[in-house]
Amino acid sequence: MATATKWLPRLLRLQPSAARARGFARSQAAADSSAVRCRTACSSTVHAFSAVKPPAASLLSSALVSCLSFSTSSRSLCSSSSSSGSSSSTAPRQAWQAPPGQKSVMLVFGPPGAGKGTITPVLSERYSLPQLSTGDLLRSAVAQRTPLGLEAEAAMEAGRFVPDRLVVDMILQRITQSDCAAGFLLDGFPRNTAQAELLDSMLAADNAAVSCVLALDIPDSSLLERICGRWVHEASGRSYHTTRKPPKSLAPGAAPCPSNMKDDDTGEQLTQRPDDKEDTFGARLAAYHQETAPILSYYESRGLVKRANADCMPQDMWSYVKPVLEPPA
Repeated sequence: MATATKWLPRLLRLQPSAARARGFARSQAAADSSAVRCRTACSSTVHAFSAVKPPAASLLSSALVSCLSFSTSSRSLCSSSSSSGSSSSTAPRQAWQAPPGQKSVMLVFGPPGAGKGTITPVLSERYSLPQLSTGDLLRSAVAQRTPLGLEAEAAMEAGRFVPDRLVVDMILQRITQSDCAAGFLLDGFPRNTAQAELLDSMLAADNAAVSCVLALDIPDSSLLERICGRWVHEASGRSYHTTRKPPKSLAPGAAPCPSNMKDDDTGEQLTQRPDDKEDTFGARLAAYHQETAPILSYYESRGLVKRANADCMPQDMWSYVKPVLEPPA
């Protein structure tokens, strides 16, 4: 009886719940591993049944049956997730990705308001690569009032890009962390050809190279309305828009203001970035065309650029990007 009761809590913890099963559905390997652990626990417990008396025997039997059926239900959920074709399921290795053992490095390009903040989280989950945004890192420094943040704040409020020297060391430090071992997505860097060459040198020192450059194409005429209607949740980086993606707190027809622009998940107040205003946007767009756009020529000469139409609603963007990164066989 003592042996059986020792295993009982372990078996009960291993019983599949709907939430746990959904979590395992993210990965067939995870499901298989859990099933093996479950069978091992069950096998180790079988010999103890002779010592179990009701009502413990009934409870232990129920746990055992749940564990033995776990592999089938987990495989079913994994199969369903895989066949759905949703952007959240992990994609097979694509031609643009680096060979196993090397870092896959994707750069995401587009003018301010093109939708980089919309598509990069989708890409991060799809290809299991962390998303690195120099803008988010710099805004965090601004919020913390660090010397770097104060200097970056002055540049952003004037509609200028932050100088190279303020971001290079930050990126170098970030890509050496363990979650970047298989690669990463980079949004907001490089901003000019000199930075692109510097990035190449940084990656070469790590025996890596840029694998793919995703360029989001959108007419300038569509950008002003996008950028000036954008509100963000600074703590998480979640982005909203007064007309394209309003938060639940904004009633239809209401004028947006701090009191009715709240984050859907936390209820915390949203803010508008200083550089998301009409009087600074023109300078940002001009700087993009003058300095950043020529980088695409730099990478196109190496066959790395993949262009996607981004003149669409946020919920439709993946359907435009997916055929570019995962062309049909």
